[in-house]
Amino acid sequence: RRPPRSTLFPYTTSSDLITFIICFDHARWYHRGIWIPLAVVSVGAMVYLLNQGTADVEMHISRQIGIYLSAIFCCCMLCHGEMVRLKPAPTYLTTFYLIISFGGAAGGMFVSLVAPTIFTGVWELHLVLILITVMVSYRVFRDAQAGMITRRFWLGLFSLFWVQLVLTMCFFLWKHIQEQASDAVVRERNFYGTLSIYDGEVGKPNHWRTLYHGRINHGRQLLNYKTLRAKPSTYYMKRSGPGLIFDFHPRRLALPEQPISIGVIGLGTGTLAGYANPKDSIQFYEINPEVETIARDYFSYINECPAELKIKLGDARITMESELETGSPNQFDALFVDAFSGDSIPIHLFTHEAFESYLAHLAPDGIIAIHITNLHLDLSDPVRTLSAALNLNAIWVERTPKERGECYSSWVLLSRTPETLDLIESKGLHSDWERKDARPTLWTDDYSNLLEVIIWD
Repeated sequence: RRPPRSTLFPYTTSSDLITFIICFDHARWYHRGIWIPLAVVSVGAMVYLLNQGTADVEMHISRQIGIYLSAIFCCCMLCHGEMVRLKPAPTYLTTFYLIISFGGAAGGMFVSLVAPTIFTGVWELHLVLILITVMVSYRVFRDAQAGMITRRFWLGLFSLFWVQLVLTMCFFLWKHIQEQASDAVVRERNFYGTLSIYDGEVGKPNHWRTLYHGRINHGRQLLNYKTLRAKPSTYYMKRSGPGLIFDFHPRRLALPEQPISIGVIGLGTGTLAGYANPKDSIQFYEINPEVETIARDYFSYINECPAELKIKLGDARITMESELETGSPNQFDALFVDAFSGDSIPIHLFTHEAFESYLAHLAPDGIIAIHITNLHLDLSDPVRTLSAALNLNAIWVERTPKERGECYSSWVLLSRTPETLDLIESKGLHSDWERKDARPTLWTDDYSNLLEVIIWD
């Protein structure tokens, strides 16, 4: 639920460029007495956010983004402001700017190539905060000793306060790393983010295991008994959107043993495989190869699935469009769109063009289930608008947890024919839309706007 590195990266780059322009425009824009206190306050707030834990109730996303961007901006101002103070005479400016360019390239390579290899979490953020603090402290106290601050009593008092402040920051940064890493059975990191596995109730009958991507639960499984292992949980519990599809799909109602074809965009722990019957076929699309490894090695939904099962690695939309180009539509009876990176939204899977591709792979009486559970974004309007634009019927299924291991879930079910959805509605198993008419938020490959769907209240 925190903005992951991939979300913050464009804003980090923008802050870097803006502060570079400001500081190198004129030395008057950078004043230590202003920017150091601002950095202390904003970085302190960011460290507090990092140590909030995994509570479901947390600070609103707008405040979180504001704190992160403020901290990034202030840190960039400190770095570039101190850089300007070190600017040499014009004779040496070429070398000076060459070193700056080299440093920027080296930093980018470290974050993109080295950090994912040597760290199991986004610990480079912690490292950078400490390095900035050390470098700015060195520059300020070096100038103080050179005579810019002459009153030794006040210098000593401020030094003591500053050291305590820095040590406090380092303590809470280390505490955050320890809390994230110490309890994990496995932590893996690659280009797509950080995956963590946690166990609970170890040695007890209800021993469970959970997969997290960043701070977001991507599936939980009870491990001890085969009947419990096969039971779908979290967002896929009985009477959730997926549960209703398997209960009320026309082919299931006509003959429970009749095989159906299932497509799933996003593997996670493979929980949806727990709904498949022996004669069914199920095909997962997963972009992160590490997720498949974890699903096979640490969870059993995939390994114990009785149906014919395939996993296709790569971007789901590109893969599905390639299948159409080769004349191989899948004719899925049920297609689940559940591809989240942490809690961020892969927009290219929520556009008009993407839904056209889904429909091309859907059987005439097939159902599409869109997973829209999100703490900060209301994705119902874009999905409803797309369903209207494509002449689809849509209902909303919202569920709150009633048993251990279940999570709040929100799904939108779509179909070309209304009969199945009408049956679900007639039994009162759907949820009423929060707004009678959806806001006109039609997302395409050329236009999308997350600001339109932020939950502000």
